[in-house]
Amino acid sequence: MRYYAPYMLPDFKYEPRPESEMPQFEDRKLGVLAYQVELRRKEDIHAGLTLAGREIYANLLEMLKTEKGVHIESLLAVIGAVGGYECMNGIMTALNAVLSGGYPLAAAGALSIYIAETNNGEKNLFGDRAAMEFASFYMTAAKISEPPWDKLKPLSAKAAQTCGTPEYWQTPFDDKVGKSPQEFSEMFRGKFEDTFKVFCRYPQERMLAWAVAAQLAVEQASSVITPDGRETALSIIADYGWRTSHFIG
Repeated sequence: MRYYAPYMLPDFKYEPRPESEMPQFEDRKLGVLAYQVELRRKEDIHAGLTLAGREIYANLLEMLKTEKGVHIESLLAVIGAVGGYECMNGIMTALNAVLSGGYPLAAAGALSIYIAETNNGEKNLFGDRAAMEFASFYMTAAKISEPPWDKLKPLSAKAAQTCGTPEYWQTPFDDKVGKSPQEFSEMFRGKFEDTFKVFCRYPQERMLAWAVAAQLAVEQASSVITPDGRETALSIIADYGWRTSHFIG
């Protein structure tokens, strides 16, 4: 947790980095903005990830805009897929930092992080850590305070049964969206590195930034998709995100 989201620890005391330790940018204005965000975290530790989520959402609207506007189901699918990927990516980034610090590989099991290889050679992430991080992503997107296990457990069971097969990537929304979670994850996940460099400091912030973008998309979908716009939006996010939150590659 000290590598992944230290602000969640009870003894955490935030210390802004000095300017000399901040990320470097060719555009000086971005460097100034990044340092301002660093200072704002003193009052609100989530200030950076909130701003990052809003920027991601605004940029996605531009990226997905056509002459007919933005296809809301595709917007939700992209956010779910890349948000799920960032759940996995953050866990693996922190785990690699733990292992490089001298801890044995057995530490992964102690942290409830398990990596399994399927028959087709793909690696997947399992364990309570992955489930809880995706639950955090979903709860933030839905603005709820309890994990929605009634929605996620059936999805988990189906994904576990089909892991390593083409069926793993199939969702109930394929006809509406037209691309799989894997395709959307690969298309969009590297397009916001500058945003993360400016606004985020810890691995978990990247996932939560996507969850903030999901909040905004769910609000939009509630008035666009009928009937049950909110529930449909959250189902798309769950289906597209759960799969990528467990897929390493």
